[in-house]
Amino acid sequence: MKSLKILLIGCCAEDMELLAAELAKGGYKAEITFSTCFDGRAIAATESWDIAFCGLTARNAATILRILKQQNIGLPLIVLADQTTENQALELMKVGACDYILKEDLKRLVSVVERELARVCSAKKQKETLSIVENQKKMLGFLDFLPDATFAVDLQGRVISWNKAMEEMTGVKATVILGRGDYCYALPFYGKKRPLLLDIFLNNDLAKTYYPNVEQEGDIYVAEVKNLLLNGREVVLSCRASRLYDQKGEVIGAIESIRDVTEENLASDNIRRYNVLFNQLRDVTFFLKPDGTIVDVNPAALEVYGYSKEEFLNLTIFDLRPDEPKAKIIKEMAEANKRGIRFKTWHRRKDGSKIYVDISSKGINYNNQSLLVSVIRDISEQKEFEQALRQIIDNLEKTVRGTVQALAAITEYRDSYTAGHQQRVANLAVSIAKEMGLPEEKIEALYIAGILHDVGKVSLPTEILSKPAELSGLETALVKTHCTKGYEIIKNIPFKHDVASIILQHHERLDGSGYPQGLKGQDILLEARILAVADVIEAMSTHRPYRPAPGLHQAVVELVQNKGTLYDPEVVDACLRIYSAQKLEKIISQ
Repeated sequence: MKSLKILLIGCCAEDMELLAAELAKGGYKAEITFSTCFDGRAIAATESWDIAFCGLTARNAATILRILKQQNIGLPLIVLADQTTENQALELMKVGACDYILKEDLKRLVSVVERELARVCSAKKQKETLSIVENQKKMLGFLDFLPDATFAVDLQGRVISWNKAMEEMTGVKATVILGRGDYCYALPFYGKKRPLLLDIFLNNDLAKTYYPNVEQEGDIYVAEVKNLLLNGREVVLSCRASRLYDQKGEVIGAIESIRDVTEENLASDNIRRYNVLFNQLRDVTFFLKPDGTIVDVNPAALEVYGYSKEEFLNLTIFDLRPDEPKAKIIKEMAEANKRGIRFKTWHRRKDGSKIYVDISSKGINYNNQSLLVSVIRDISEQKEFEQALRQIIDNLEKTVRGTVQALAAITEYRDSYTAGHQQRVANLAVSIAKEMGLPEEKIEALYIAGILHDVGKVSLPTEILSKPAELSGLETALVKTHCTKGYEIIKNIPFKHDVASIILQHHERLDGSGYPQGLKGQDILLEARILAVADVIEAMSTHRPYRPAPGLHQAVVELVQNKGTLYDPEVVDACLRIYSAQKLEKIISQ
């Protein structure tokens, strides 16, 4: 059960029991402090309560309510009445009571209590948020580091800050626009002078006519501008504006952050970009001294790392990265202070767990003090996703290789005389491709094509495949269909490269005398030209049902004699280099 601290003023013991019993039904354990007559001015000096109930027998109920309001003490007070005193309860609500409950009907008790607790909680959170916002508004010197395009004006509408992101977005340098007024800051966006969103704080009525759909989030105005031409392209901009305060909390102007959300609008479900506002940064932000001492952090840091503000200020950046060499971290800080740096690393939280973070760090001068500001994003989920994706890809590649080997085995099962032929051809083709310096992805495709280049023979009768005599013309024509059959089998398998076309073309020849399409020269894929040479070498080096093996030397002679006519000269030269290094026989015998 949830504990609930209650102050009971001017009520009897029976009232206390009724309240406790009804609240218990709603899952609350009431801890009741009982007082027959309570001085409202003593509330601030005593322990805190969650809620107070006041009976109409307390003569000073109205006085208590007035003092609660005057001292801004957020303790909700509910009047406990009966049917004869309901009108008096209503009068007390006019002077500050949150509600009243009839003793004869306590059904509303739990819902009223929960409503008031939620209201108090919401008020506290709003107060904390406003406090954060106010502190961040004082940091005008930090504007230049913000990734969002941001500018600020004084109360006369003159530009007092124009950060680098704003320069990049508009093409207008800060040196050109600083000190200028009369809505000149609108020119890069609209081609004319007119109010922007921040002008709501300078001339409310005028600016709101330009932003009829503006929304308000506390002290911040939010608007989205569509169909705007910026630097020659149509964009969608997300604008947020608020008042600008000095260190004393006095309004000195207004500030506006502008973000190009064109891509986010087009693919909002796929794009997760960080959202930084000057007055409430959502990413973790550290301020560090050059020696690594943490001098300030934002509320997001407290939430992510689990430390209190006081604990953070007693830490250094080295405490968050205990497993890394101190010299490495010092070098990174020096580079960040010099030119800015972005990198990824692991950070340790208070509970000992680790998070993988993306860090942008840069040196700034704030109040004549040299500091490093680091904007940090937890990308642990992204890291885990990448690792999981890598594992999935690895598993898929293993599955594809297994499938390829299974298809090759089926072919060799039906043609026992060529058992191992496809594997040897694949090994030889890969060796030639490496000798020629082909990229890894082409070599991978060539290997798969080599393993499967005769898969089309599964469609041929076994008696033809194993015939111990020379084939007839009709049988030869039938065998030649294996290239097309192989292509049809493989074409719908989603390999990363066009394996099917390599298989289709591996019997094509440079002079057009090959089959099945009679392609010539460069119209034949390079991988198919390599596979053709590997196939010839292996076929002539091994026995067939209808002939003994001519041998490796004779195969080399065949390549040399028909180099440039049937076979690609570069491929033949690469094969000959392997032969000269006495590696060819070893590859074929594998």
